Parts: sequence; C-alpha cells; structure tokens
Amino acid sequence: MKKTNASRYISMAVSCALLMAGLLASPPAFADSGAPSIEPREIALTDASATLTEEATDGKATTTASDLASGTTVDGSAIVTGQIDVSEFTVAALTWDAGDSLVADNAIYIRVREASGWSDWSSVDALEAPQSDSAGGSDPFISGIATGVQVQVTGDPETLPAGLTLVVAELDSDGSTSTDPRSRAQSADKSATQSGTTSEGRAGIAAGIHPRSDWDGGSAAPTWDEETATLQAAIVHHTAGTNNYAQADVPGIIAGIYYYHAITLGWGDIGYNFLVDKYGGLWEGREGSLDVSADSMVVGGHAYGYNTGTMGVSALGDFTTADPGSGIIDGYATIISYRFDLAGLDARDVSGFTSLSGASLPRIFGHRDVYATECPGYQVYRQLPDLIQRVGAPKISSFIDVPVGTQFYDEIMWLANKEVTTGWLLDNGDREFRPVQPVARDAMAAFLYRLAGSPEYSAPDISLFTDVPTDSQFYKEISWLAEMGISTGWDMGDGTKQFRPLESVARDAMAAFLYRYADVVLNEDVASFVPDAISPFSDIDTDNQFYRQISWLADEKISTGWPVGDLFEFRGLEPVNRDAMAAFMYRLVNR
Repeated sequence: MKKTNASRYISMAVSCALLMAGLLASPPAFADSGAPSIEPREIALTDASATLTEEATDGKATTTASDLASGTTVDGSAIVTGQIDVSEFTVAALTWDAGDSLVADNAIYIRVREASGWSDWSSVDALEAPQSDSAGGSDPFISGIATGVQVQVTGDPETLPAGLTLVVAELDSDGSTSTDPRSRAQSADKSATQSGTTSEGRAGIAAGIHPRSDWDGGSAAPTWDEETATLQAAIVHHTAGTNNYAQADVPGIIAGIYYYHAITLGWGDIGYNFLVDKYGGLWEGREGSLDVSADSMVVGGHAYGYNTGTMGVSALGDFTTADPGSGIIDGYATIISYRFDLAGLDARDVSGFTSLSGASLPRIFGHRDVYATECPGYQVYRQLPDLIQRVGAPKISSFIDVPVGTQFYDEIMWLANKEVTTGWLLDNGDREFRPVQPVARDAMAAFLYRLAGSPEYSAPDISLFTDVPTDSQFYKEISWLAEMGISTGWDMGDGTKQFRPLESVARDAMAAFLYRYADVVLNEDVASFVPDAISPFSDIDTDNQFYRQISWLADEKISTGWPVGDLFEFRGLEPVNRDAMAAFMYRLVNR
C-alpha cells in the first residue's frame, strides 16, 4: 500500500494561515496567562484519499501481541503507530473528513505515556457529528500530563476514512496547569462573557460550579448562534482516558476539550453544558449554561438528535470499569439538582424523550440510551436509578407549610408538579398544602381524577348520590370515580346512595380506592393477586371487609404500616392525612 509522510506540527501562526485558507475555524485567543493555552499538534494517519501514512504503521514492525490492546492482533489492525513523543498534553483524539466514517470493525484504542509510564490501552468511541457537514471524530481521550501517545485502529485498511488524524492538544510552554482555579477570582478579560450575571448564574456559582472563566482564558466569541430551549432532561456522559489526571490538570483538560470540539471539529464551542472532575470539581462548559433562564438550557452538542431540551453533563474520565467514586456522583447530583430546581422539574418523571428501542426515558438518562456507545460507562450508568431518586423533586417548595426536609416532601412536590394538587391559595399569593390535615372524600376523588390525567368525561345531569348536588365543587370528579367503579358510596337501602364527600377517607377505604384504580385506570391484573392466609398486619383479620385490598397494598409496598414490636399495624379505621396520601399515590404510580 502506498504511504505518504504527513506529520505536521500546527503552531498558532500556521493555524492562522490555515484559517485564511478556510481550513480551520478561528483559533481561541487564550489571553490570560493564568489560564491554560493550547498548541494543537496534528499527525495524519490517512491522507485525503484514505491512503495510510508512514506514521500510521510505524509501530507494526516492532510491536508484539502483548503490546497491543487486549484481544487484538497486529495483522488485524489497520493502524499501529509508533510511540510518538509530543510536548505535554492532557487531551488527544482522532478526527476524519466530513461525510466519511469508521465501520464497525474499526475500533479505536489510545494509550499515553504519563509520569508513571505507559498507560493501558483504552477503547475510544466515535462521536456523533452535530450536523452532516461536520468533521467526524472520536470522544476526547483525557489523561494526566502526558508526553507520549500511541494509537491502534483495528480492521481492514481499505475501510478507513479519509483524513484520519491524531489530534494532540499540547499545552504551550506558558500554560498554567499548576494554577488551582479555585483560588482565582474572575477578571474582566478572561472570557467574552462573564458568568454569574443573572440570578440563575449566581445560584450555580453558589452551588459550587466554576464559571467558564476558570478554564477559558479569553477564547474568541463562539462561532455559533446561541439557542435555548425549555429544559426537559439531563444526559449523563463520560469522556475516555486514564483517569490519572491531577486536580491542577483539570482547567487544561477542559480547555483541550474546548479546542477539540470548537476548533478542530468546528462546533464553535465545547459540546457539554457542564463537566465534573473526579475530585468533585464542577465546571460550566458551553457558554451561557449558568446564566440561561430558569426553565431553559443552552442547546449543546453532546447527543445528536437530543441536544435540544437537554443539558449534557460529562464526567472527566472513563468509567466503563472504574468506580466513579463519590466525587463524580455527587457532582452529577449537584449540577442536575441546581438546574432542575430552577426549572421546577421532578427527576422521577418521564422526560418526553424515547430511547433507541422506543422506550420512554426518565428525566436523567445516559448517552448510551440514545446512541450506540458505552458512554457514560457501566459503573456510572448502573447508578442512574439512584441518581434519579437522589435528585428527586425540585428543592423549591410549592407550599409555605412544606419546607424542604419535611417527611414526604418529595412525594408532595411530585403531586404538585403533576398538578394533582394545588393546595390552598392565601390572600398574599402563597399556597398551603396542609399536610397533616385528613383527606376528605371529595378531595380524594379530585386527586385520583387528576392522577389519571383528567380524562375527558361528562358528568350526568342527575347526581348518582343524594348528598352530592350537581353544582358541588368536585361533582364531576366524584361522578367519574363512581362510574369508573372506584367508589360505590353507601347504599341507603331505599334505592339511593350517599357519597359523604366531607368525611375523611379511612385507611381501609383508601386501600380499596387504590386497588380499584390500579385495576380500571392502570389496567393491572389485580384479580390474580392471592392474599396470604396470614395477615401482613396484626390489626387486620383475614375476614376484614377490605382484607384483599389491604394485603395487595402491602404486597406492592405502597403501605408498610406502623411497626409495633415485631409486628406491623395498618390502622384501617384511622383517617389518611394529605401528606400520607401523596406518598401512597406516588408509590402507586412509581412502583
């Protein structure tokens, strides 16, 4: 196969020349000596006709099977570079020409020489291009300060894309990786736009998020038109690499990712809205992500087809097998909670987005749910259900009598966000939920009707109950409840029925309501449930009127009752308080 020698070192001066020729976007002007500066080095692995260069196969003759990525061979690899010496860097990646792509057999592996020696090989996924005319590229590979790099790409050389290039974001000799950004205040010349100028931005900085200026030393204004969209979900990512970086390396790593996304790939800015490092550092990424209005997010470039209405939060490192530790998971939770609280989003709701398989996605999901990738790594992905519960309801209470930390706070906020309850509006504009007030039967009817999505329904002209006039506040909801068979009321023996709307709902009746709701609204096969011969509650006999429904409630873990010694009591005749009702309905829907 023909080979060409195309190694090229691109200095900032050469970058400007290429810009004049239309080959590169405007390079960033990292003006602040206290922030990292990037000198990109590019090493061609295939040329414009997809022909391998000499550098692409320099390592084949001297590399043994033990020196390659696990499970690969020299003969099965299109590319095995030599061990390339470079100046200090923390970010590397592969790119290729727009309109071209890797095939399934072209797996990318990178390893680097850090202070401790050569790292293990890491698999690096391909990125999704935000538009069809964008250059192709891999995920950014990050590391501690490294001075050597080696690349392996498996598969047939004939399948490689044109313009396949190793990009190394070298730190220039005046870089400041030893500077801890946590000790630096913002100054007016660090970036085109200062973060924290809005109440939303100040709230983010108060939550511990580093503004963009702590890694961006004055890059040129973004070359994209900023778009915002109503925030609906957070997509969790990781990068790739060795996870061996030091805390002081982080600003340089983010600056390197910025250069790769914004300049090398031509995206105009870093793709992620926010980033998290393994030390628990929280960082603003794409410009405007801190200061955007409360219910919105700047449209990023992190998940093709899913950028609008989401925020991309990426951990620095590879967590396919490595434990992310509390720093990463706490960081995800802090950043997502900050923006979800502002937007009034409950993490436990569905997002409106669907996965590759067509499944409905929650408000927090992984990149792998919407693209064929390992991202955010199994060790992060397996913790997303816990992260969803941890973020939970927005920590801005809808009710003045339900402060954060109240028992069933999350469940009450979920009920409010679902518009199942509005509480009581006070003269001063505040609202009360009155959590320890018993639930009246008419209010229970309204709760269940709204929980069902307020379905279209026309109430009868003549009331089904003698004590519920047609002009009653919840006449429609009570009639719906009766016609659905969820409540039968009391047979008065003379052909009439009473609903007793202002009476409190007893716990045993609540069990019956939820059991029937699961049957007729959720379409669950409750009829197949077989209650135990021994009651789950010491105060509920097996011949109790609602024994079946109460047992089902316990079996579904909707109610656990009260522990009394080694036993549990249900207290079926006690009234259900409004806070407990919120918990019951939440558990019913979110089992």
